[in-house]
Amino acid sequence: ARVPFFWFGSLAAPKGAVDCVIHSHQEALRDFLASCPERGIRRIELVVKDYSRFPPPVSLKEARGIDFRTMTVPVDTRSPRPGSIAEGAMAAFGKRLARPQTRLPDLFLFTDDYLFQGALPVLMKSGVDIPSRLKLATFSNRGNGPVAPVPFDRIENDPIQNGERVAEAILRYFKTGRRPEPITLCARHVRG
Repeated sequence: ARVPFFWFGSLAAPKGAVDCVIHSHQEALRDFLASCPERGIRRIELVVKDYSRFPPPVSLKEARGIDFRTMTVPVDTRSPRPGSIAEGAMAAFGKRLARPQTRLPDLFLFTDDYLFQGALPVLMKSGVDIPSRLKLATFSNRGNGPVAPVPFDRIENDPIQNGERVAEAILRYFKTGRRPEPITLCARHVRG
């Protein structure tokens, strides 16, 4: 239809796209991982939704001295989200903590803040000492969680700033007709 469009995803934008918008967590994750050894974090579990493939970023695989595992949370995708995500996390963590002598990592890194919100009350109710014994961190959007009694580490996106960058690129394209460079929207590590 010859309608200009931006591609949100990877650098492999389809033919005809004006350009692409990429979310990058790499720098934020490097900063986060660099802070782990000084806090005694050696074992991290990445908590992911079962319907959403979240491969560990390259920087996680390259982290030295840290053992990574993945915990997959089943989510009922027929139910309205985000409630079904939080409920899935509550059920998965309830089941896990009900097993005798469950081994916990030093830190759970939640790839979704609704997973975090579902798991937190179950962890607190089970008597796990947070943050002395177990630390928590989550991916989140600034101004949109996580809702928690104390601040936790976050890999945080700023949707307002990201929206402004994309809007500026689109307006520049309309004014000049020239293709912009790929737009990389970077998250930042916010230490809790």
